[in-house]
Amino acid sequence: MAIYGANYVGCAVSVYDKSDNLLVTTTVAKHDRDALRIEVKSELNLKQGDEYKVLILTSPTPVFYLGKIIQEEYKKIIAMYKGKEKEDRKNARHSILLPALIESLIYDGQAYSLCMPLGVKVVNISQNGVRLRTPFNSLTHRDRFTLRMKIGGVDKLLVADVMNHRDVGNEYSEYGCRLSAGSAVN
Repeated sequence: MAIYGANYVGCAVSVYDKSDNLLVTTTVAKHDRDALRIEVKSELNLKQGDEYKVLILTSPTPVFYLGKIIQEEYKKIIAMYKGKEKEDRKNARHSILLPALIESLIYDGQAYSLCMPLGVKVVNISQNGVRLRTPFNSLTHRDRFTLRMKIGGVDKLLVADVMNHRDVGNEYSEYGCRLSAGSAVN
């Protein structure tokens, strides 16, 4: 199946093995209708013919593909083809463990900037959501906020809604958040 209609050049991309272990986060150097070309360090042992999961941070929501390495080139460029339209599971989650910032809360469509952005950790990401780890009880159910994260040198500002939460001891809380459709601000 070919990749149509989207320009992924410059988008952050994460490559995972079959066990959902993060192997590399970089940016898309080039793509055409059949392949994504990404640049990786030569010491990373991605083998031709092996299958990998690919997460591309696009607007408004991330996109997942399965693919196989079909070519290795001298300049550390790897071509991947799209193995499936999307993963078999509707909303597969992938661990990324990246720092991020909650910059503002949104009430009645108006964004209110925080005096100091709240540092959080993105624990995992799916096609339409993220799980965040924050200091204990930082958010409440149905809070809407802007989330700034940087992956592979690409800065993304997303809008998210808290859908559920659980406390992790007395120090942290984790929040399941849905990314709003059309949420990418930049």
